[in-house]
Amino acid sequence: MTDFTKYKNVSLTKEIARKIDKLSNELVPHVRLSRSKVIEIIVNEKLSNFYKSKEI
Repeated sequence: MTDFTKYKNVSLTKEIARKIDKLSNELVPHVRLSRSKVIEIIVNEKLSNFYKSKEI
């Protein structure tokens, strides 16, 4: 059963869902990732780059 204290839902347009599905096959070679994992990887990567750009 889903632990509702750990997860949130998001709504995506069909176009964005298709793009995420395409990325799910390309981010990690020979592995198909879930949509949530693709979003997690992209958000973490963007935040990492954002914080790096703020460093002095």
